[in-house]
Amino acid sequence: MKVVFTGPESTGKSTIATWLSQLSGIYLVKEVAREYMESLEIPYDASHVREIGLLQQFDENLRLIQHRDIICDTDLLTIIIWLDVKFKIMDRHLLEMWVNSNQDMYFLCLPDIPWEADPLRENPHNRDELFTVYQNYLIQHKKPFVPLSGSIQDRQEFVRKTISNLTGKILA
Repeated sequence: MKVVFTGPESTGKSTIATWLSQLSGIYLVKEVAREYMESLEIPYDASHVREIGLLQQFDENLRLIQHRDIICDTDLLTIIIWLDVKFKIMDRHLLEMWVNSNQDMYFLCLPDIPWEADPLRENPHNRDELFTVYQNYLIQHKKPFVPLSGSIQDRQEFVRKTISNLTGKILA
């Protein structure tokens, strides 16, 4: 099983993904971009973003082999949108990799929680627009997803019920 949290910046993805991993005992594949960008000593460009995408995909594939079930705090979709929005580049190779990958469920996080500043975040004013871009990709490529909204507690309860229905296991 592969569950992915996706959506614009500062929408609770890492918080909920980490919580679900701790609750369920399912391995968490962390966002590669954060560590990569924090270690970069020069301004980043499109080649860095593409490398982040390849590293993210490699880590997901490795963890699926090792653990069979994983929770992903982002995936290639974020990289594809990042390249498109920031650099006006459509990376066909990354798009093909994403389209051909399997996910059991996407939780598409709405930007209805307050923005939290972070040195790596760049889009405080267009989160609604970015949400629509994510949603359109998921619909166009027929990926299974549900929107995730409300407070962190509301999101946790919705995720708990959705994962329990998906797996047949009750999460306490």
